[in-house]
Amino acid sequence: VRVHVWTPTGLDADAERALDALEKALPELEKRMSWKAPATIDVIVMDPTDSANGLTMNFPNDFIELFASPFGSDTPLAYYENWVNEIATHELTHLIANDTSLGNYASLRSIFGSWVKPNGLQPLWLSEGLAVFEETSLTGGGRGRSPLLEALLREAVIQHKLDASDYTSLDRFNGGVPWWPAGNTQYLLGYVILSLPTKEIPNLPGKISYENASTWIFAPDHVLRAVSGGLSWADVWSGAETKLLNERYLERIGADLSC
Repeated sequence: VRVHVWTPTGLDADAERALDALEKALPELEKRMSWKAPATIDVIVMDPTDSANGLTMNFPNDFIELFASPFGSDTPLAYYENWVNEIATHELTHLIANDTSLGNYASLRSIFGSWVKPNGLQPLWLSEGLAVFEETSLTGGGRGRSPLLEALLREAVIQHKLDASDYTSLDRFNGGVPWWPAGNTQYLLGYVILSLPTKEIPNLPGKISYENASTWIFAPDHVLRAVSGGLSWADVWSGAETKLLNERYLERIGADLSC
């Protein structure tokens, strides 16, 4: 048994659902991340809040906390097939990706222990975008299928906002924007930018995560160039509006509605 689930009395059914979701997602995520998860993964299922959420810790030990509460109806998380699958897959992605340590980092880790984990220092839009990508790819729901995300992208493309500095820019993905999606920016637009080149470069997010675990930790463009053959993140994002327009929104049905 590689996944151990701990829970207080009364949450046994939630714990069983979480265990089932994690055991199904684990082998596929290890394949995509090119990294074997820790031999034992401790998962704590609890209900300290009415809000759906979870967290992953990679230091000093690897463990996941999942809150036994479904997503609300007014968030980008609301479009789900099975909310336990989405949140468990999201957090397990973080655990595997952030545990990866290669090259010099592997040598340092053998000396200094589990705090040497370079992927934990990536920009948030890369780490959260990866987790949203996997929760969407490996489940029937996920934020990548959210109607709220679709509405944001469609309206942003129609109004030519994705390349407009008065809306957002790549260097502001971590801090969000003062209007929607605000604090969800690193999750939603991180997912979008990671998804844009995946037709040309399959499993791009997983490859980037693996490559980052062996290189200079504050060089996201260097990692992308190594995987893509020369692209920078600015190159990817500068073509986002045109690509989305041509592939998704060129033929619009009905009248344009302002956001």
